[in-house]
Amino acid sequence: MKRLLQQADVPEKDIIVESASTDTLTSVLRCAEIMRALPASPQVMICTDRYHILRCRWLFSLLGIPTRSAIIRSARESNSFVRLMFWYLREIPATIWDTVLLLARRRDTVQVSNLKS
Repeated sequence: MKRLLQQADVPEKDIIVESASTDTLTSVLRCAEIMRALPASPQVMICTDRYHILRCRWLFSLLGIPTRSAIIRSARESNSFVRLMFWYLREIPATIWDTVLLLARRRDTVQVSNLKS
């Protein structure tokens, strides 16, 4: 994705790569931590395949972080229709699951904060 952003003339200094995560929710949470540590509120550009954009943007919105979608080359060119439909359909339960996990995590964080107060 970094390479695609560079090809789209995004300056390297404006690209922050989070490469330690192994799933969408963890990546969103780590990116949110990175952004909150920055002095200015950066613009978040979601760089992922089309089937995945809505879930990513939804999770960021649950964390109060506005996003935009980058226009990148789609996996449509290199995958069969059946495979793409699998990915699109998989996003439905994955979005529900990640939403439940994120909201539970937020609730637990709020409860722990209230205990410390």
